[in-house]
Amino acid sequence: MIEGVAASFALAFFAELGDKTQLAVLALSTRHRNRGMVFAGAFCGLSLAVAVSVAFGGIASQVVPLGALKVAAGLGLVAFGLHAFFSREKGEGERAEAAPGSIFFASLASLFVMEMGDKTQAANFLLATRYPAAWVFAGAALAMGLVALATVFAGEQACRLASRGVLNKVSGSLLVLAGLAMLVS
Repeated sequence: MIEGVAASFALAFFAELGDKTQLAVLALSTRHRNRGMVFAGAFCGLSLAVAVSVAFGGIASQVVPLGALKVAAGLGLVAFGLHAFFSREKGEGERAEAAPGSIFFASLASLFVMEMGDKTQAANFLLATRYPAAWVFAGAALAMGLVALATVFAGEQACRLASRGVLNKVSGSLLVLAGLAMLVS
């Protein structure tokens, strides 16, 4: 039991550090003040991707071609990034924050789509052939949640140090880079 949790935790934790998913969480956490909803959505989206990969393995890639998933996710990230990059900085009183449900859903959906077909999910599928699926899920979901939590915290710190305009440019650039990386991989 503990071996399956430890193996999936270590694999997912180190695979996600510096990954496009982490860049997307960082960008989302600098765009929204409600970082709790960013984390909750990110954690649910990542956990859902782990559950799908562990439970169904390669079925999703047979139904929807992996290339199509990657192109859709990549183009979506580029579009979000361009929107963030070119959005005008508003004064503190002018800035209307998105509704918590919309932040949650945007985080969940974007991270779920990004993770489908990712190397971490392929590894989770393979680990589930050796260890009980529930333990593989527990280890991988915990690792991805911890990486997302640390990244949201880093985004919160960045918001204290930089102006909204600078953060829009940085988060937009990160999303465009993550999208382009997904498109060329």
